[in-house]
Amino acid sequence: MGRIVIGKVAGTAVAGLILAAMAGCVSFHNKSISPKESANSFESRRLDAPEVKTFIASSLGHEMVSWPPEQWNLELLTLAAWYYNPDLKIARANWELAKAGIVTAAEFPNPSLGLTPQYDTDATGGLSPWVLNVPLNFLIETVGKRDYRMDTARNLSAAAQWDISTTAWQVRSSLREALVNVYSAVHKEEILAEQLRLQSELVRLLEKQLKHGQISRMEFDKGRIPEDQARLSVVEIRKQIDENRAALAETMGLPEAATSQIGLSFTCIEILPSGQLPARIRTEALLSRPDLLSLLCTYDAAQSALQLEIAGQYPNIVLGPGYEFDQGQNKWGLQFNAALPVFNQNAGPIAQAEAKRKQAAEKFEAQQIKVIGNIDRATIRYNKWLEVLREADTILARRTEQEKAAQVRFDAGDVGRAELLSAKLSRNAAELSRLDAFISAQQALGLLEDAVMRPLICRSNDQEFGQAGM
Repeated sequence: MGRIVIGKVAGTAVAGLILAAMAGCVSFHNKSISPKESANSFESRRLDAPEVKTFIASSLGHEMVSWPPEQWNLELLTLAAWYYNPDLKIARANWELAKAGIVTAAEFPNPSLGLTPQYDTDATGGLSPWVLNVPLNFLIETVGKRDYRMDTARNLSAAAQWDISTTAWQVRSSLREALVNVYSAVHKEEILAEQLRLQSELVRLLEKQLKHGQISRMEFDKGRIPEDQARLSVVEIRKQIDENRAALAETMGLPEAATSQIGLSFTCIEILPSGQLPARIRTEALLSRPDLLSLLCTYDAAQSALQLEIAGQYPNIVLGPGYEFDQGQNKWGLQFNAALPVFNQNAGPIAQAEAKRKQAAEKFEAQQIKVIGNIDRATIRYNKWLEVLREADTILARRTEQEKAAQVRFDAGDVGRAELLSAKLSRNAAELSRLDAFISAQQALGLLEDAVMRPLICRSNDQEFGQAGM
């Protein structure tokens, strides 16, 4: 009878163990996505929201003196974009997923519990007909497999974290490009508006000449063509301003209405470095670009994965203490199990892991070579556009002097109004060419910043990279 009681106690302990394990389980909570609510949430985003202020102040390390700022410069716009941009949210979610992989890798294998009841129909002598077998198996991983698995997960998490930095730079780069486009359109609109004013004044002179019979209708109609073209250019550039502002909002992850009325500061856009790229910046880029560091972490993960597969040559041990209630008798046992590496020694997975490590190494070296090429090409491109800009400055200065000389002759009565307007239009065309050259140089600077993945202007620690204004 005592043996039966022991058997019942053992069964109760098994049931309690199962219930205790189930008590620690995580329950599922449904979270549905509503397209309508998601769209409404996006439309309600504001650049002056309190949470944006908190995020910017935390990023800057000091409170904002006034909120919202009267002028949003590149730095403030970038921080706001980092708060809202969906690509960054995805990168952060990828990192959370990779961090969860560390938790998975660190978990110990759960023991397995079996229950095999049998009924002996031939039991005699008052013995219990029941035979109850309760094996409990523990998997013991050998030669540091868990450590290698955790190293792999940690390195993949670090790579995902560096990917956040890469995405953050890409957001900043796209935002800078959008801001340059807005700057270009705004200043081009000013020049084209002046061109339209001058062309309209020329047309008024032609109207007087036509009225007095000094020119024919054909000559008058021909003279109006530049005015029509100038008017069309003004309409197109004003449309472009609106489109560029909408693109700015899209880059930030905001609806167009959130940025349509804000004041923009172009301080950093009006600056061009005048010196050569310091060698230290080029060297630092080859050693510290986040995309390169991410690839290094990926390589380290591949190396840990290879170590794990090599460790897989050595079998794990299954330790199996067990209890058996055999027709009234309590029996305890201990079992050892291990896979025998007879037919394979994990050669296939090891070869795959070695190939993946080599692939990761090749990807890093290829990206580093690409970075070197991008830096060299972007440096040449930028310097060439600086030469074009200097030539455009020279032409503008010459046209400005010609305009001044024409003004002096006009004031002296030596030339007529048409000649003066022609000189002004010539200077206006030079201004437009100079602006185009400046914008091209700014775009080339953006490519150079992308190549080194760091700002090259408006930074106190880059004074040796000389700065020149608009």
